[in-house]
Amino acid sequence: MKWYRKLIFLNRKKSILITFAVLLSLFLFILSFRNTFLEQAIQKAELKLKRDYDCDLTIKEAHFSGFTEIEFQDISLVPVQKDTLFTTKSLKVKVNFLPLLKGSIQIHSLELENTSIALIKNKKGSNYEAFLKKREEDSETTKEKINYAHLTERITSSLLNFIPENMKVHNLNLKVQENQNYVWAAIPKIQFMNQKFHFETIIKTENSQQNWILNGKANPRKREATIELSAKNDSIISIPFIREKFGLQTEFKKATFEIYKMELLRSTFHVEGKTSVQNLLVNHKKIAPKDVTISNSSITYHTIIENRSVILDSSSVIEVEKIKINPYLKIQKEQDTTIAASITIPKIQAQDFINSLPKGLFSQIEGLQMEGNFDYHVHFGYSTSTPDAILFESSLTNDKLKVNHFGNANLLKLNGDFTYQPIENGIPQQIIFISNSNPNFIPLSEISPYLQKSVLTSEDPFFFYHKGFEPDAFKQSILKNIQTKQFSRGASTISMQLVKNIFLTKEKTITRKLEEIILVYLLENNTGIRKERMLEIYFNIIEWGPNVYGIQEASQFYFDKTAKDLTLEESLYLASIVPKPKKFTWQFDTSGNLKKQVSDRNKFIEDVMLKRGLITPNDTLDRTPFSIKGPAKKYLKVAIQDSIVSDSIHMDYPILDISQ
Repeated sequence: MKWYRKLIFLNRKKSILITFAVLLSLFLFILSFRNTFLEQAIQKAELKLKRDYDCDLTIKEAHFSGFTEIEFQDISLVPVQKDTLFTTKSLKVKVNFLPLLKGSIQIHSLELENTSIALIKNKKGSNYEAFLKKREEDSETTKEKINYAHLTERITSSLLNFIPENMKVHNLNLKVQENQNYVWAAIPKIQFMNQKFHFETIIKTENSQQNWILNGKANPRKREATIELSAKNDSIISIPFIREKFGLQTEFKKATFEIYKMELLRSTFHVEGKTSVQNLLVNHKKIAPKDVTISNSSITYHTIIENRSVILDSSSVIEVEKIKINPYLKIQKEQDTTIAASITIPKIQAQDFINSLPKGLFSQIEGLQMEGNFDYHVHFGYSTSTPDAILFESSLTNDKLKVNHFGNANLLKLNGDFTYQPIENGIPQQIIFISNSNPNFIPLSEISPYLQKSVLTSEDPFFFYHKGFEPDAFKQSILKNIQTKQFSRGASTISMQLVKNIFLTKEKTITRKLEEIILVYLLENNTGIRKERMLEIYFNIIEWGPNVYGIQEASQFYFDKTAKDLTLEESLYLASIVPKPKKFTWQFDTSGNLKKQVSDRNKFIEDVMLKRGLITPNDTLDRTPFSIKGPAKKYLKVAIQDSIVSDSIHMDYPILDISQ
């Protein structure tokens, strides 16, 4: 070997030895002073918790019991003048060495003994809200645009690193309490080994006690998990606390949660998994008036998080019995916020769809028998920068749909004589007999054309052209509801108001609106009932004032005349009170004259009717002064609370112009 090669070899060997010696010295130095470093770290944690969260952290004893294993004794975390948040008798934690070299803490194993966690909100205040509030330095960082995908990856990585690969827990107690409502969970033992776990927990509230079982498998490093939740002895799980706090009752037999994928791919974060529930029961007054049950339901989801957007991909599937739904949702935040959404129901047999509807959800559809197939698509788009350009498109493909037998709502009865009894605040009102034998029933031909045209113009200008639904009215309704952040407008057509009044209750629930849509579709497409007949029934059943039902009673109540003899001015007035008939008195001043805003509104409707050719200029001539002449006159200074359910066009919505 030449001398210079030997020199290089000796120098390399010397460098390796020096590096090894330095690392060994550093290792021995850390090993010698690691408990000192631990004490300093604990002191910093105590100061930070006191400064940022006004909490006292107490640790009776802490020491290394292995190279990367630490033991703690008697830990407590107590917010000042609040209830204790966390206590444990013993905690032993071991971290993985290699990730530690990269500056990442990854827990290998965790052991807990006699541990208690309590989230409490009462007269003393809350012992946990301080940890949920944004600090000033956090709000400064949010001024810059956050990359949602990278942020999600960082949070996910941090959380999963703190999930141990092995865990032993003895006597764990969890409590959540808000004033008098509480839920307490006692877990005698948890053992998580070889990526598998199984443990039981006792769930107690003020009025109940349950025994839950959780088992499954999880690999926090591969980001995969399957968790099954059920009750002991094959009983039913009832979700506690939310019933007392929100009035929502939720029960089920078994729930399974699966995660297939959770990773960052080319600056896009993907989450894929599936959640399924067996024998689900839900009860809430805003959903339906009685229990809603579903035997089998699931959602297979694919969520995509990009730089400035969150997406529920259309490959996701919601399954309810035999119904399959492909949802899509994208929320993007740049200079403005844009929302794109769609729902697709692939081709399905109509009877399978009806049979798969949750029991108790649509009481009037129960017993419906149909044949044929259909598929359905709805698309929605909205941008805060151009709110008026809202997108709403809905289409149903009818493949030989036919009704063989109507359910509880026998829509065919509208073709003949029937009785109708409105209910206000749970109290039955007068019975209305829809028949020519009833002297108060007025055929459409005997109702003033002025009134027909006035009501159609203000309530449903496309009534004779649509099949129960008016897309532009839906757009206006959605836009108004977004702007007011509440359900302030319903976009009901006359067909929808007819179905709602005759067949449905007046509770404002989510499901009632869905049931209304289904019944209107059947009415308009599967009964053969003419539009004129629908309008005739509508005029004869709707409320026009306090205990005033039908246009014949209304004509006599306000003007002491028949419906046939109503003038244009009187018809415009009656059309204006349809949305809130019991509040008709507010439209008059102390002199008994119409207020200016009411007169302006009626004049606006009149101008629209002139523009559409529904009336002629001659119809506006030779007017007599408008006045209330019937029994309604005695109500003019009495304000009566309204209780009618109506979705009508108001002053702040332009009447749709079909003449252009």
